Amino acid sequence: MLPEGGHLVYGLPCRVAFKAVDSNGAPANVSGVLMNKGRVMKAFKSYHAGMGVFDFTPSKGENYDVKVLGYNDSALFLLPKIEDKGMTLHLMKYENDTLFFRISPNSNLTKRKVYLRLQVRWRVQSIDHLGSNLFLKSTDNQLFVQTISFKVVT
Repeated sequence: MLPEGGHLVYGLPCRVAFKAVDSNGAPANVSGVLMNKGRVMKAFKSYHAGMGVFDFTPSKGENYDVKVLGYNDSALFLLPKIEDKGMTLHLMKYENDTLFFRISPNSNLTKRKVYLRLQVRWRVQSIDHLGSNLFLKSTDNQLFVQTISFKVVT
């Protein structure tokens, strides 16, 4: 389970990506449910080569499980701890060589200067100050054929 931006923060919409593989490491198409205290919150399924995403807004002090169905009957995974305060990074779209991000804080972090660092293969490509909740970043299209890493620094 891979939360977009690296963290699940209470009160903020979060996107969680996943990749399911079988015992041989091959992609496995699965379905599953997000659960809280045994109650089903949301259903989801993989959409390509065992990969998929689901969105939810975590509550403070809660723990969430993911139950994967249809692969060895079922498997249960615990989602990462919900952070009490922080911010989320959401890639809204990629259009005409421009990335559109939304940075959302759930506390007084809006008063702090926030920077976004773009990194490819451990090499920093750019560091930009984020002046508002919506950030636009133009960059070389060739960077996106490689693995990219983003970090929000306050």
